[in-house]
Amino acid sequence: MPKIKLITENLADELLPAMEKASGIYILTSFVMESGVKLLEPYLKAAVDRDAGIKILAGDYLFITEPHSYIHLCMILIIVQISAVIVTVVWVKEDRRAVRALS
Repeated sequence: MPKIKLITENLADELLPAMEKASGIYILTSFVMESGVKLLEPYLKAAVDRDAGIKILAGDYLFITEPHSYIHLCMILIIVQISAVIVTVVWVKEDRRAVRALS
């Protein structure tokens, strides 16, 4: 059973060292911002280089997501290894919510 713990502050201090050695990275987030993508960029590139599986599911909670951050995230993964990325975009227009998935 994996160790589970609640992290309420300084997430990067826990997340980044774990990403350096992970064989798979699964990220579920309510929104995406450019500052977060820039923080994760070297770790995602290294993960692709070592053939780690990467799955990211991100929403647009409270319309906080910066749209260009999705483009940056896709470009990081596509440029590093084009065969490692399938991009699926699902828009739910009726109630103005959007769900986007990268896997």
